[in-house]
Amino acid sequence: MSTDIKVLVNEIENYLWPTEEEYRKSCADFTALLPVYIHDDLNHFMMAVKSVFKNTVKPAEILIMQDGPVHENMIVFIDFLIKKYPHILHHISNQKNQGLGYTAAKGVLSAKFEIIARVDADDLSTEDRFAKQLQCFCEDAQLDIVGSNIAEFNDDYEIQTHRTVPSTATDIDHFSKMRSPFNHPSVMYKKESVIRAGNYADIQHFEDYDLFVRMLAQGQKAKNVAQNLVFMRAPESMYERRGGAEYVRKYISFRKKLLHTGYIAKKEYLFSILGSLLTSYSPVFVRKILYRLFLRKN
Repeated sequence: MSTDIKVLVNEIENYLWPTEEEYRKSCADFTALLPVYIHDDLNHFMMAVKSVFKNTVKPAEILIMQDGPVHENMIVFIDFLIKKYPHILHHISNQKNQGLGYTAAKGVLSAKFEIIARVDADDLSTEDRFAKQLQCFCEDAQLDIVGSNIAEFNDDYEIQTHRTVPSTATDIDHFSKMRSPFNHPSVMYKKESVIRAGNYADIQHFEDYDLFVRMLAQGQKAKNVAQNLVFMRAPESMYERRGGAEYVRKYISFRKKLLHTGYIAKKEYLFSILGSLLTSYSPVFVRKILYRLFLRKN
C-alpha cells in the first residue's frame, strides 16, 4: 500500500483504466459521493477518481454530482466514465450552481447504497481507505460515521501539514465544540443517519461541520481512524479563502447557531470568534503560519 504521496501520485498517473468486469471483481455495496463544479481542475479530478479506482475495495456506485455547468473537457471525461462503466458510474447534474450543501444533500438522497463515502474532486484516497472504514462498520454495527486523519500537500506534492482528529467518541464530542471533528473528504457515513440528522444544509464554508454537529447532537456514534487515509490538496488559495470580512461573517453566523441551539457554551463561542478574527484578518502568509502552529501538525 502506498503511504508516500509521491509514490501514490506516480502509481495514479500510470494507472490504466480497467474494464467494468475487472472493476466489479473487487466491489462492495457502498456509494462514493463525488461533487464537482466549474472551478475544479480536470487533472486533479481525474486523479481523485483514479485513487478511488485503485482502492483494494471499490464502491459499487460512483455518484458524480455536478453542480452547474463545467468546462467542456470535464464533460468529455465524465462522458468517458459513463460509457466505460455504465453500471458503476452515475451522474446527476444541476442546471445551475446551487452550492455544495444543496448538491451534497441531493447526492445523499440519490445514493443507491446505505453506506456513503465522501470524496473530494481534488484529493487522493489511499489504496486501503475504504477497506479500513468498511471494517469499522463491520466491527460495530452501531457506528453512524467514520473519518480519518489527513495529510495536506502542496502543488509540488510535498506533505506540508497533517490534520489529526480525535479517535474516540468522547474526544470527538469534546473537539467538536471548537472545531470540526472530522476531515470532511475522509468521512464515510450511513445514509439513513445523515437524513435523520437533517442532511446537508446550505451553509457556505461550513456545510460539513454543521452536519457533523447535528449528527453528534443526536447521539449518533462516531469514530476516526488514527491514520492518514486521505491526502488533501492544500494550495496557497486555501489559506486565501479562509479570511476576509465575508468569511468572518459566515463563521460568526454559524457559531451563533451552535450557541443558540445549546451545542456550545458562551465561553466556547467567544473564544472561537476571537481565534477567527485573529486568523481571518491576518495577512495570508501570517494566517498560514498560525494554521501550522495551532491548527495543524507538521
